[in-house]
Amino acid sequence: MTPLRTKDLAFVAVALPVAMVAAYFWLWRADAAKKLDRLETECRNLAEVDEYPSLKAAAERRLAEARSALEREKSAETDESAVVRSGGRPEAMRENDVLRVFGEAGANVLKSELVAGSPAGALLSAASGIEKPVCRKYTLEGPYPAIKRALDLFSSKKMAVIPERVEMRSSRPASWLIWIWQ
Repeated sequence: MTPLRTKDLAFVAVALPVAMVAAYFWLWRADAAKKLDRLETECRNLAEVDEYPSLKAAAERRLAEARSALEREKSAETDESAVVRSGGRPEAMRENDVLRVFGEAGANVLKSELVAGSPAGALLSAASGIEKPVCRKYTLEGPYPAIKRALDLFSSKKMAVIPERVEMRSSRPASWLIWIWQ
């Protein structure tokens, strides 16, 4: 067995209590201090006893104003719809309408493919009555004004479409990728 030296006894007598005090501050006391700080901040944010009735009255007044504004909004006439409801039109007819608009605008459609889309389909379904809207990716050729005209035509004709994304590919003539919910 190894004999204990004075140096070993001094280390145990000093290092062990220091380690225990450090563990106390690091493990338990730090959590207690954080909790105390949080509670002090919460206490500072509370209303004073004499201020409470006026703060409560102001909050109730704001609540009443918000409720009356909500009622006014509910009773107001709704604006004209931004789209023409086309719930009963089959998917092929809706795609044909989109292709016709691209042709009117002067864009040449190279390819059309069905793609998975985003939550915009639910918005289109709610606004237009289309049961199962689809997202199609169109590959087009044409100048920027033709693409802009096509997007403007969608809006002016109140077509039930949502252009989700437009990408320009650098080539001659300009090539475009447009994702459209229809």
